[in-house]
Amino acid sequence: LGDTTILSVASDMRFYIKKMVLVCKGAVDFKLKSQATDLTGTIGATAGQQFYWQREINDEDYLFIGAAKGDDLIINLGAAVVVGGWLVYDLKPQ
Repeated sequence: LGDTTILSVASDMRFYIKKMVLVCKGAVDFKLKSQATDLTGTIGATAGQQFYWQREINDEDYLFIGAAKGDDLIINLGAAVVVGGWLVYDLKPQ
């Protein structure tokens, strides 16, 4: 419930997310954030729902980019529900 850090980033780096998979154990509303900046709107999930995001050909190089150096990637959950998954990312000093 509330903010949980998915990826902790050093103060001189910025995250660049290439792929992300999330699986929700129960029904929950969530959003992804770069520290306090929303990267998505609120996304509603049902129990067992899976989300798979990846960069498409001719798309931008990354799905999500940290709003500022040192920002962590955060998931904000609207309920106390287990959300698991994995991500592929780069950390760059840009």
